Amino acid sequence: MRSNFTDAFFLHLSQRQLIQVKNELEFIDDNGPFSWEKSSFMKYHTIWKLLYWFSELLDEQLKAVNTNVKNKYELQIINILEYLHKHFNEKIIVDDLCKKSYLSRSTFLRSFKAVCGMSPIKYLNNIRCRRALELLEKSEYSKTDIAHECSFYDLSHMERMLKRYCQHSG
Repeated sequence: MRSNFTDAFFLHLSQRQLIQVKNELEFIDDNGPFSWEKSSFMKYHTIWKLLYWFSELLDEQLKAVNTNVKNKYELQIINILEYLHKHFNEKIIVDDLCKKSYLSRSTFLRSFKAVCGMSPIKYLNNIRCRRALELLEKSEYSKTDIAHECSFYDLSHMERMLKRYCQHSG
């Protein structure tokens, strides 16, 4: 797939599809109910099935995007979304995102909001908050280290942003 479609793209799954993926992943999980020794063939089959299914879904979604672009600059915004997900822990300035997308500031902000339903800064803060919550739940790092890892100014800034994030998403 990557050789045919070199542009960055996110696979979008429905809630039903996410549940299906979760069930498949639980089957192949090392800590799941089935050991690799007794079920390796079925686990490998499941992995290949998921890869095939993801490739098929991605192909369908790419065709839909290319033939039914709602926003003239949607593909540039999708590339910026991937960039934000990869570089969320770095200092990111809207003007730099505009340059990366080859759009003027006003066109970029209008297109981003049309595609994502929010500003780029709010989207970036949501990524950072989700990552911080994940690290708080699963890691041994201190809260201060997590705040810096997720590119918050300090611990109090992270706590304010998490409070705001949890109020709006929960």
